[in-house]
Amino acid sequence: MRVPLNKSLLFLLILFLANCWVGAQSRPVIDLWYGKEQTFGKPGAVQRWVNVLGNVDPMKNIVKLDFALNDGDFRPLSIGPDNRRLQRAGDFNVEIPIQDLVLGKNTILIEAVDKDGTLYSEVMELTWSPEASVADVNIDWSEVDELTDVAQPIDGLWRIEGENLVSAPEALGYDRVIGLGDMSWTDYEVLFPFEIYQTDPSSFGSEISVGPALLVILRWQGHTDSPVVCAQPHCGWEPCGGAITYSFNKDDKSGEGSLTTGWHDKSPGISDFIIEPGKPYWMRARAETTMMGNAYAFKIWEGMVENEPEDWSAQTLGGPLNMSRGSFVLAAHHIDLAIGNIKINPLGTMRNKMVDILTEFTDILIQLPYLIIWIVGILWALAYMRRDAGRGRWILVSFSLLFLTSLLGFILIHYLPDYLLNQGWITRRVTYVYVLSSAIPIGGHLLAFAILFKTLWPPKQID
Repeated sequence: MRVPLNKSLLFLLILFLANCWVGAQSRPVIDLWYGKEQTFGKPGAVQRWVNVLGNVDPMKNIVKLDFALNDGDFRPLSIGPDNRRLQRAGDFNVEIPIQDLVLGKNTILIEAVDKDGTLYSEVMELTWSPEASVADVNIDWSEVDELTDVAQPIDGLWRIEGENLVSAPEALGYDRVIGLGDMSWTDYEVLFPFEIYQTDPSSFGSEISVGPALLVILRWQGHTDSPVVCAQPHCGWEPCGGAITYSFNKDDKSGEGSLTTGWHDKSPGISDFIIEPGKPYWMRARAETTMMGNAYAFKIWEGMVENEPEDWSAQTLGGPLNMSRGSFVLAAHHIDLAIGNIKINPLGTMRNKMVDILTEFTDILIQLPYLIIWIVGILWALAYMRRDAGRGRWILVSFSLLFLTSLLGFILIHYLPDYLLNQGWITRRVTYVYVLSSAIPIGGHLLAFAILFKTLWPPKQID
């Protein structure tokens, strides 16, 4: 007996709707992408935050989303999309400062409320187990059981497929970010193969995204409020060390690379190489402390690792507010990206120690003239006291002020900005501190010379 066509279509439609209904019922309202038990710090403290990533079912019309850490107060979570870190409807990012965590087991309670007032909740266990990490890493993705054993997903959905780490093609978006290593890393070199399968052309129509791009950041400490502020999670990226970017043009046949050390870095673009989707490439990137400052370099080439060119594609030096340490971060910006095995090597320890010693010695030499002037000033003041004790004391005060303000300014200029950057201060505020620190020796010198001038050449008394 043949079933009529219209009845067959009706039966298939009912079956399809039933499957959709069953799928919707089986999907958790609060979906944690990397599981209900997650460990952070095992490959090192990648950044100042830990990120618990997931999605709340858009079909539930969630109007409120919060989380509580270790039975503490609830904190609000943003619900995507937000055109930046939260790509799709329902995406969320639980961003927790690492100083809020306790060593070992931590409990996170996530609660969602829909428009009818129905409460949904999910509990997860977060283990904070920071381990000392050195920049000597070889990652073979085919031997990795859990992604979080070797890396920390910061944004987006990442997974291991065979011998590659891939950004989930169904979840392409703004800066899908993953980090490796430790915030304490200083000088290191990274080598890895990669392939871009496709780009997302819709990103060209966004004022925020601009277009598809591959980003690699050396010396990363975590998101901030500079140069962009978001309610939650943080969406600024400064300060950092060196940022390598390859941006695609609309034709996918051309693009431009750049190596910058800050948002206001006007380093010229590099257009003498082309990355084409569907072809294999390699990248080598380096962060290094030198006598001239923080140095960054990278090269990209097509084909096999043996084809590596001798010359760097680009090199640059960081400014005075550039980060001196930090982890390694990859970002897939509206691209379907596959990353092969990653090799990270520390740069020569003995060489770095020599650079540190020479740098410190140079810094001491800079202060040596002030020390000599101070000593000469003290001897002059002591000699002057024999004939005029009052003026001698003021001469001693002026030369001491000259030396001490020079020393204080030197310490503040050379050490305070780096310390504040590593503590998470935004670049703009650190710049203010830097300018103020530079003003201290200038003001001290002017005051010292004014005192000295008035002491040696006091105004004449008019009878």
